[in-house]
Amino acid sequence: MVVQIRAMNVNFYLKDGKATREVLIYCLITYQNKRVKYYTNRKIHPKHWNLESHQVRKSHPNSTALNNWLRDIETFVAKIDLEWSSKHSSSGLIPIIPQSYLKEKLDKWFTKTTRQEREEDNLKSFWGFYNQFLIRMKSGSRVHLSKGTPMAPKTIFQFDNLKRHLENYQRVKNVTIEFDKIDLSFYNDFVEYLTLKLLLAPNTIGKLITNLKVFLREAFDEGITTNNIFTNRKFSNSS
Repeated sequence: MVVQIRAMNVNFYLKDGKATREVLIYCLITYQNKRVKYYTNRKIHPKHWNLESHQVRKSHPNSTALNNWLRDIETFVAKIDLEWSSKHSSSGLIPIIPQSYLKEKLDKWFTKTTRQEREEDNLKSFWGFYNQFLIRMKSGSRVHLSKGTPMAPKTIFQFDNLKRHLENYQRVKNVTIEFDKIDLSFYNDFVEYLTLKLLLAPNTIGKLITNLKVFLREAFDEGITTNNIFTNRKFSNSS
């Protein structure tokens, strides 16, 4: 059967949500009326799991790292979808991704040969680089480019705030932010979300966009991405 493919939806669950010990996390991938259940190699106690948001509660000491890891899985699944679509785009109608193909790709991702290889892949992702960006700011290894001084706490707070808005945008829109998906459509939708959904003032939105452009430029300058949409005059920090 040949059909036009639609976006995949990824949610995370526990093997036994009522257990009194740590249990495996699994992801449920749904697309084109298909459901693929895939167990990860990570365990967590149900008391640290948020059933509504499908992620790790802040009560867990490694909640940030674990939730970033879950987002990495979402990003990887989205890449599988994109690569499959690109591979078959010339036919006009794109066949459904076979479940065996999807599981094979996930098996390979979960069994990367070295920890360094996994970390390198993570660093090149949008969220992997963003988290490293924040770590360098907070540790003082990333200094003010013109002054050569450590970033001010207020500046660090602003980039933490931008991260929070981007994460919330992902959840509300049910999308995964990646470097190659940031275009004018994303820009317009994000600004609309900040304006109509959150009712933020134009100056506040302008500052968020300014900081997003700073981050995107750094990723571009360091060769993490070739996307330079931030240079487009329509990708503006002014309304």
